[in-house]
Amino acid sequence: VYGGWMFGRSEKDFFGEQKGGGIMHYNGTDLELVYPMTMEIWCGFIFEKDVFFECQNASQGLYIVIHGKLRE
Repeated sequence: VYGGWMFGRSEKDFFGEQKGGGIMHYNGTDLELVYPMTMEIWCGFIFEKDVFFECQNASQGLYIVIHGKLRE
């Protein structure tokens, strides 16, 4: 279930946040959970072959960056 934000390269290639946590990807046909987690996603950066998500769990003082690569 969609959680609220999305960004991507086109209407057939974008990322979003799953309600309750997790990173989802839409490839033009399917929307799939690609990275399950419970942290809050603050922002994302998408490049030609790389994607980065800045995530946090403020109550635990935990901040991470998740790096993904485009499958060839």
